[in-house]
Formats: sequence, structure tokens, C-alpha cells
Amino acid sequence: MNFLVTFVQIFFELLSFVVIARIFLSWFRFGATPGAISRFIIDTSQPILNMARRITPRTGMLDFSPIIAMVGLDIVKRVILYFLTGM
Repeated sequence: MNFLVTFVQIFFELLSFVVIARIFLSWFRFGATPGAISRFIIDTSQPILNMARRITPRTGMLDFSPIIAMVGLDIVKRVILYFLTGM
């Protein structure tokens, strides 16, 4: 059981880092075609950010979906850990 709790914690931390990396990628353009690491970050974070974009209202040039995604990931992680630890 301890392994599963640790796995869930690490998994959601990695997803959070991918969303943060996606934020930095959106600030800087490194060329016409993204590299393998950039493509992995984009492909991994896109479904999470798409769900968050459905919730957030349109605010012009500002995109608050990464903040909503980070909060949502934390809530889902806490719910899963709650059921795994039985607290």
C-alpha cells in the first residue's frame, strides 16, 4: 500500500511539473518545429489544459487554465490519497 501511495504522489508531482514546463514553453519559441522533449511536454499537458480551459472563462490574452489545472490535479491527488490511506 505504501508503494501505491508513493506512486500516486510522484505521478501527480510529475504532471504538475509538466504543466509548469508547458507554461515556460508558451513563453519562449525555440523554432518552427518542437523537439522531442517539447513535443512530449505538449502532448502530455494538452489533455489536462483542455479540461481546465472548459472551466475557465475567456479573459482575452490571459490564460488561467494552467492555474485551474494545477488546483485540479492537487484536488484529484488528495482524493485518491484519501481513499488509499483510509483517513
